[in-house]
Amino acid sequence: MSSVITLPSDAALERRLIRSGGLARFIRAAWPHVVSRPLLWNWHHDIICDALERLDRREIRKLCIMIPPGCTKTLIAFVFRPAWIWTHSPTRKFIVGTYGASLTLNSARKHRDLVNSAWYRERWPKCTIPYQNTHAAAWFVNSHRGFRFSGMVGGDVTGRHADDLGGDDLNKVQDAIGSAAEVQTVLDTSWRYWTEVLPSRQDNPLTTTWLLIGLRIHVADVPGRWVASDPDVEVICIPMRGAPDHPLRHRLDNRAEGELLWPARWDERAVVNLERMLGPTQAAAQLQQDPIPPGGRLLRDDYFAHRYEQLPGPLRAALETLTPGSGQTWRIYGDMTFKGKATADWVVIQLWCRHEGRAYLIDQVRGKWGFVESRRQLRDFAGRYRLASEVKLEDAANAAGLEDDLRHDCPVPVTTVPVAGGCLARMQRAEGHWAAGDVVLPADATWMGGSDGFVAEHLGYDGSGRRHDDQVACSGLAIVDLLCAGASSWSERWGAVLAPGGR
Repeated sequence: MSSVITLPSDAALERRLIRSGGLARFIRAAWPHVVSRPLLWNWHHDIICDALERLDRREIRKLCIMIPPGCTKTLIAFVFRPAWIWTHSPTRKFIVGTYGASLTLNSARKHRDLVNSAWYRERWPKCTIPYQNTHAAAWFVNSHRGFRFSGMVGGDVTGRHADDLGGDDLNKVQDAIGSAAEVQTVLDTSWRYWTEVLPSRQDNPLTTTWLLIGLRIHVADVPGRWVASDPDVEVICIPMRGAPDHPLRHRLDNRAEGELLWPARWDERAVVNLERMLGPTQAAAQLQQDPIPPGGRLLRDDYFAHRYEQLPGPLRAALETLTPGSGQTWRIYGDMTFKGKATADWVVIQLWCRHEGRAYLIDQVRGKWGFVESRRQLRDFAGRYRLASEVKLEDAANAAGLEDDLRHDCPVPVTTVPVAGGCLARMQRAEGHWAAGDVVLPADATWMGGSDGFVAEHLGYDGSGRRHDDQVACSGLAIVDLLCAGASSWSERWGAVLAPGGR
């Protein structure tokens, strides 16, 4: 008598695979039933799914995910995750808040429609959304009395208590635009929603989970405040470009400086275009998850408003003839800390000119080069700008060896200058000239913008040494040398003018 072997159905087999494979396996299977574009799985998805599973098991109770726009954070956290949880815990209740109705209802509809889909019902037929709830998005209840309520900052959540509380971009980008008082008022409203409104909506405070996702927009936004104020929050912070010195860098993010997060979806061209559209300040916040304080840390953003579309005529003539004009001082400056490794500091070489009491930045090259390439870059740069009277390198790191090596092989004489207190001291001495509009920058140079460009690096510089400061070090060397000669500080230089009777 032969036995009959019954093979599991596709639905039963997939249900088993998802039970063993967890949230990541569920997302891979459910993706085409929610999103029309193909799934491009990336390493950051595994990190997020692992953390969300630990949140589901209550191994952690508070999770904050900071990640750039367009990286599927909302889909994973507030569409697939609650639908996946209902496959094994259908009584779970969710309250999710966002900054606006369209965002919160969009993810809620996708969650609801996934549970209502034939694919989901065939695999988990015991979890359904009764007919009377099928058209609701703001609040729908399943057959086990689990529910999802979607609200807005400032909205009413009275009468509902949940197991899982969530915030999805509680601040919109526009919240960071306006006067300091206006911005602070809006940010405070969102913060109160997260810390005063939602806490009263816990069903069981001993088991409640808290999930906050979003991109950074301001130093006082909700993610920044929460992480700074609550040591129990686990943080997943993944910037668009690799940043080994980021204070919140995830332990599994081993990317080199500048390496893209998700090149299959956000390639170099797309990221550069986005950086240009956002500008340095918002690129640092939204893409790198490292917002710059309003107005900058040491230098204010209005210091960088002095730009030239075209150099003054005498400077253009000097560049064309490679002959300095009367009253002009042309010099090349370099920050030459090199190792030739991805994690090394940048080598920066800049051409500056002093003209009529102002310092003009003319050109810059920048790269992570070893000794041989740094030597070649400096020699070639000096060859292009032979009108410079000298090359000045900070007397630190590799500068002395480079000076000796180029002594007889550089079109422009090379000298080293004392560190004189380092980058921070020079920046403090130069600040008055930035404030006075004495520093003039090119308007359209590609290296000016971007999350790690000239402007962003200067605005983000705080003297702590955490951030790259090579462009700052080089510009500080130039400004102090060209504009601060003979005075130890800006206030000393102008002291006679500012003193009574000094005019």
